[in-house]
Amino acid sequence: MRDRMGGKNPGNHIYKRHLSTTSNSQTPNSTMAKTKELSKDTRNKIVDLHQAGKTESAIGKQLGVKKSTVGAIIRKWKTYKTTDNLPRSGAPRKISPRGVKKNDEAKIPEPHGGT
Repeated sequence: MRDRMGGKNPGNHIYKRHLSTTSNSQTPNSTMAKTKELSKDTRNKIVDLHQAGKTESAIGKQLGVKKSTVGAIIRKWKTYKTTDNLPRSGAPRKISPRGVKKNDEAKIPEPHGGT
């Protein structure tokens, strides 16, 4: 009997896939690191260059941004006519807008946990 590499298989040897025991991520379940958001100025430059007729690849190379990021910003601008950060989905805040204002004025951190 021969193994996968063409050599002879000495008995009941089990072949194991060698997996790295070190991880680059901070949390065990994450797959990619979070990246910083682009500045508003950079996002506006992307839209301006797009309107000037430049391709997504050319804009990305000029500004040092991935082509997919450039495309996402252009798509967002075409849909919403803005490059601002839009609200993200998630559970509603447990504190009222009035409470938020009071916290900001008093520099008190928002409560965490509990209902």
